[in-house]
Amino acid sequence: MSRLPPRPKLDRHTPLDGRHHEARRRSVRRGQLSVGPIAGVADVIRFPEVAELLDVCWLEITGKLKPAALAPLSGDDVRRLTCLLLSPVAGLQRRDAPAGAGVTPLKPHQSSPTKPPALATAMDVVSSLSSSPAPAPSVLKSVLLSYAYVSVWITFSLSVIMYNKYILDPTMYNWPFPISLTMVHMAFCASLTVVLVRVLRVVAEPTSPPMTPSLYAASVVPIGVLYALSLWFSNSAYIYLSVSFIQMLKALMPVAVYSLAVAFRTDSFRRASMLNMLGISAGVAVAAYGEARFDAFGVTLQLAAVAAEATRLVLIQILLTSKGMSLNPITSLYYIAPCCLVFLTLPCLPTSSPLVVV
Repeated sequence: MSRLPPRPKLDRHTPLDGRHHEARRRSVRRGQLSVGPIAGVADVIRFPEVAELLDVCWLEITGKLKPAALAPLSGDDVRRLTCLLLSPVAGLQRRDAPAGAGVTPLKPHQSSPTKPPALATAMDVVSSLSSSPAPAPSVLKSVLLSYAYVSVWITFSLSVIMYNKYILDPTMYNWPFPISLTMVHMAFCASLTVVLVRVLRVVAEPTSPPMTPSLYAASVVPIGVLYALSLWFSNSAYIYLSVSFIQMLKALMPVAVYSLAVAFRTDSFRRASMLNMLGISAGVAVAAYGEARFDAFGVTLQLAAVAAEATRLVLIQILLTSKGMSLNPITSLYYIAPCCLVFLTLPCLPTSSPLVVV
């Protein structure tokens, strides 16, 4: 018997054209079908379409072809493939079963209560091919939505920075009272969050643990004081420094947060992280050295704002997160903004005396 040419192998990129059907016809006539462990069904195949279908099934079983890439099977194809797969497998199971293994013969009108493992596997394969795959979530939609949120945040943040610079810069609007500007900001935040939480009930107050006066004084008041100092110093720096240079100095925030976290033992010391922090510090030093409008008092104010903000972030982890209190952005402002407003009011009179006269 002459050797047949090797049968072309199917993969996910191979189209099922006439050459494959012809190769399958020759293989089926000679009884040389070899499709993995289901090669025992070759003697009952008499048409090439099912042979191609078996090849595709085996590619899907071995993980070389995803079901989503296949065209949906018709009901006739599924029933035909079921008969071809199950009949020989069930026969092999009965033939290979040892004698006296406790198998009770069934009467003609009875059905087997349990399926053999190979039979169940074959039925599962056919069921998975005949059922359409569940639709996967749109990754592109999630990415676009995330970029949209980031773009909105950057737009509003940049707008607030430029507006503060316009109000506080001596060459522009020339409003030399940054603390009063911060008070207006905190008063608006406190009023809005009270309406959202108490009136509209957009979010609920945390109940585990409940916010008691003692917990508020021990956990929220220190954070409110540091937040007030951070906003006060940061807005004051706009009077003396340019916006670009202030943003360069704010790059020291990760360095300050990591250093304080290691000092308060909320984070472990890592040499690689410290090397990254030193690189950031070196970059900020180079930017400060080349700044045309360098002002020592303005740099001191901005560094004090960075230190206050870094301490506030570390204390949030120590005073709130460690006690099991989880606050979202609205509830955080709901508790912190009134406290911050009170502590901004205390230094407002001595530092904004011309405002009082007016």
